[in-house]
This record gives sequence, structure tokens and C-alpha cells, in this order.
Amino acid sequence: MEPIGATELIFLLFVPALVVVLAIYWLREFVQLMLLSDDDLPGRYDKVAWALAFAFLPFLAPFAFSAWKKGYVTLRRPTGFRPDR
Repeated sequence: MEPIGATELIFLLFVPALVVVLAIYWLREFVQLMLLSDDDLPGRYDKVAWALAFAFLPFLAPFAFSAWKKGYVTLRRPTGFRPDR
């Protein structure tokens, strides 16, 4: 039996760690989606559409939802909004 080389060792440690980090990020974004009320979303079926995107596009949906959420929250803030007050 040959010893494991440095390249294989890095691969064996990096890939599972990356999978765990992406799974945690997916779960975090999905929970944030589920915590939104229907009034927080612009369309009638937006929550269903996002949930389907999370189910069928698991590698793309969390990043797309995060970008959408940041942009949409910025649009919904009142003009004089200051979070420190």
C-alpha cells in the first residue's frame, strides 16, 4: 500500500470541507427564504419559485437568492433610512 501524497491529502481534506461549507450556506439562505412573509416578496408565487430553484438548482440558487435579497432590500428601504437610529 502506497502512502498518500500531498496532492491527494489536500484533495481529500479540501473537497469535504467545501461541501460542508456550501451545505451550511445553502441551509442558511433557504431558512432566510422561508422566514420571509408573503408581503416581503414582490410576486404572488415568488416563495414557491425560489423554493423550486433551491430544490432543482442547489449550487446556483443560494448565490442568486443572496444577490436578489441584497438588491431588493435596498430598494424597499425608505429614503431617509438609517439603521443606527
